[in-house]
Amino acid sequence: MKKNKYILKINQQFNQRKSMLYFLLILAGTIFPSISGSNYFNFWYRLYHILSSPTFNAFLYLAISLNFIYYIGDAFKNYQLINRYASYLEVVKYFLEDMIIFTIYLLFIALIVSIGGAFIFCLGDYSMIMHPFYSFPLIYYIFFFIIRALIISCCLITILYFCYLLTNRLVSIIIILGNSVLFMFLPTIKVIHHFYQMPIIPQYYYLSISYQSFLLEVIVSIIEIILLVVVAKLLFLWISKKKRDLL
Repeated sequence: MKKNKYILKINQQFNQRKSMLYFLLILAGTIFPSISGSNYFNFWYRLYHILSSPTFNAFLYLAISLNFIYYIGDAFKNYQLINRYASYLEVVKYFLEDMIIFTIYLLFIALIVSIGGAFIFCLGDYSMIMHPFYSFPLIYYIFFFIIRALIISCCLITILYFCYLLTNRLVSIIIILGNSVLFMFLPTIKVIHHFYQMPIIPQYYYLSISYQSFLLEVIVSIIEIILLVVVAKLLFLWISKKKRDLL
């Protein structure tokens, strides 16, 4: 039943003309890293190059951000939906669930498009290559990279949603769109040797950064996710104490 409910929500949200803009943004973000970079045309290398590209992630998050703004703006005007719920927090959780579902859907679409870009420009080389810094195949790292991006994306969209509830509309829109633009202006980090050098800004975990070891990267990623969860929890506690009329 829940699966059917989620599919119905996705169909309702993305079966609109403006949804084409999200897909065009993802496509545009995929094209540049697909045709740029080194002359190494291996499929797995190209896929990782696309997924870790600042351009790809900036356009992807712009699509997620625009969907967020359009959805929340429309949802809060839906009196009949809101009136079904007994409390403010139930409404907050309902919309949060929707935002996470829509974010995962757009991430899935972006993954499919990036696979297509890698397929087109790999020139038929599908051989398993090793990660340039770790002693295991790159495909394994890509799986880790995707799962980490998925978890951090869910945390980020939760935090952005709570910020939307706690600030006025203009400020929240600036924060949400700024989250996308930030990918293009992050200072370069070459190598991380110790966990205390970990980047706090979540956008860094969508990009290609070298770590002293894979274990260190896993530990740093877990710490970052815990920090994001703590921030989300604190914001939720603030919201739960804040008397605010959604409408």
